[in-house]
Amino acid sequence: MKITDVQTVLLTGPCTNDPFLLEARKRRSAAFVEVHTDTGLTGVGETYAGYFCPEAVPAIVGFFKPVLRGQDVSHIAALWRRMYHCGNYWCRVGLGLAVLNGIEAALWDLKGKLLQAPVYEPLGGRKHDRLVADATGGPSNYPLDRLAAKLDSYRSLDFRAAKVGVGSFSPEEGSVNLETPNAAADFEAVKLEFVGARFGREFIMCLDGHMGNSPSHTWDLAVAPQVCRTLEPYGLFFLEEPLPHTDLWSYAELARQTSIPIAGGECLTAAYEWRVFAERDAFDIGQPDAAWTSGLGEFLKVAAMLESRGRRIATHSWERAEA
Repeated sequence: MKITDVQTVLLTGPCTNDPFLLEARKRRSAAFVEVHTDTGLTGVGETYAGYFCPEAVPAIVGFFKPVLRGQDVSHIAALWRRMYHCGNYWCRVGLGLAVLNGIEAALWDLKGKLLQAPVYEPLGGRKHDRLVADATGGPSNYPLDRLAAKLDSYRSLDFRAAKVGVGSFSPEEGSVNLETPNAAADFEAVKLEFVGARFGREFIMCLDGHMGNSPSHTWDLAVAPQVCRTLEPYGLFFLEEPLPHTDLWSYAELARQTSIPIAGGECLTAAYEWRVFAERDAFDIGQPDAAWTSGLGEFLKVAAMLESRGRRIATHSWERAEA
């Protein structure tokens, strides 16, 4: 099976059918990569870069197209290395690898179609029959009765776990994040006290700091440890990215200071970048994103790396809610 063409498809539409998340995010873009072959089969993959900078994706796909045209699709790892080498000076980490991720996903899609088997089979087979999934609803919709309605809607869809942002969001006030240690800690404690009283501790809760995504309201090692100390009695499954995602030294220190599992890494690309965080035990729970990490092959390397250090993973993904 030979590759004849590689194309990009860009789409923009309503962000979600989740009315609670829709309050904060109205529209969403996506970028898909199509790998065409001489058999008529087409592989489709997605790069998470399409959510953030879709206009950049076609140019990078176009760069890699001559590398792939005429090649056999059977040796995905070799094709990945060839593309990586051709972009050696500019895509060791970051956007280039995130786009390469979409191409590699399309190649795996082709391999699954060729074998007439789920892609997990050539990747080593299924390891679990069931996994807990959390409903990721973006911000904490406020006031508290609005947050309760949000979690009720997820429970009605049979979710046993949910993740919401720190701080609060309302259409009137927008996003509100508290920056002083005591104020931030007390606010999150009130939230978790309310959720625990309403839904019970059997409902799994996670908090997302989104601190890699805010230009101003970011916590540091003065705030995050105080928040963690205050929240330790509430049984959080994890606290995601409570610090800027570039500050691996502070992440390592925070993970040592608290019993709450610290999660992060959704925007890290390649085992090369992940290794720096893993060797410092910056995360108790790594969150590689299979549409961003730079490919399923690299994703598996990251998972093995974290496992070797006694860490877990909670795969990051972004799916449309169809409630």
